[in-house]
Amino acid sequence: MRALVAALLLFLALACNAAPTADSAEPVRPAVTGELSDVFVDRLQAFLSQETGVPVAEVAVQQAEPTNWSDSCLGAPQPDEFCLLAITPGYRVTLITPQGNYLVHSDRPGRSFRLVQTP
Repeated sequence: MRALVAALLLFLALACNAAPTADSAEPVRPAVTGELSDVFVDRLQAFLSQETGVPVAEVAVQQAEPTNWSDSCLGAPQPDEFCLLAITPGYRVTLITPQGNYLVHSDRPGRSFRLVQTP
């Protein structure tokens, strides 16, 4: 029975991580120095633009801090969402725009983003 529960939890953990879309099939590897790759930043800017309507050209990364989220929801669960309690490596990213600063949580590969704070 424990093996079945463990297998179910593993399945849920994999299902909770956002599936890559056609344009994000390959993981993005940030530079060893902690700086984000150009592809990662492009995806992040596109995500914020889609979520807020801020033009991509007006979005810049102010700070990206590597972190380990305590759950599969990148520390930002939605109402009625199940989040597996598992260490999930990622980034806490502050983006600046003319409208103000936004805080976004991401996973390490750059496949999943969560908008957690708006101006």
